[in-house]
Amino acid sequence: MTDVLDARLSYVDASIAPDSTAGGVLAWHGVVVPAGEARHITVTVRAGANTPVWASYVVTNSVQISYRSRTMARDAAGVEVEPRRVFLPMVMRLPDLAPRVFIPMVMRP
Repeated sequence: MTDVLDARLSYVDASIAPDSTAGGVLAWHGVVVPAGEARHITVTVRAGANTPVWASYVVTNSVQISYRSRTMARDAAGVEVEPRRVFLPMVMRLPDLAPRVFIPMVMRP
């Protein structure tokens, strides 16, 4: 099984470790799937590689499964990656709320 990652993604982990991860191409060899059953492999990636922080984009992923002389491809639905959002709290000095009283004074020599 082969999964070519989008250039904007970087491999982090997988539920079944791939045999190789070179150049963003994940490859599994010898994964056994008994007849009539399914095998699920969850791949965790980090988005944002080679992409400006402010950019939003859609990533689609497909996997190629080969067995003997047969190959089939499966495409996943696109996932929208939104820009990173940062919360920067603003710190402001509170206004001086103490009441001020002015008493007029007359100074005589």
